Amino acid sequence: MADIIRLSDNPFSGAERARLESFGAYSVASGRALHWQWAAAADGSEVFEICRGSNEEVLVTRISRVPGREFQAQDVLDGVIASGALEQVLARLERYLSGKQERGGYDPDPAA
Repeated sequence: MADIIRLSDNPFSGAERARLESFGAYSVASGRALHWQWAAAADGSEVFEICRGSNEEVLVTRISRVPGREFQAQDVLDGVIASGALEQVLARLERYLSGKQERGGYDPDPAA
């Protein structure tokens, strides 16, 4: 018997998933990311991740959402980048990733 998927538990709508995947593809095409992926956070909730790297992959940012509430983009080193409506978060994240790319700031070691 097939598994039943409870869509009400999914924090991202189909349109939001498509928008995040489009942003991830744009980030890869612009050289700001190596790839994007859907993953599970420690609490089991679904998150969208953007990774960077050459020899070693580095998680750059994670976008999460509490169902029915705001989105949040978080850098693993710098903390919260932006929170709010999806388009606002993506606009702020675009500026953040662009600045990181210009500064070469993707090293996972904050002392580097």
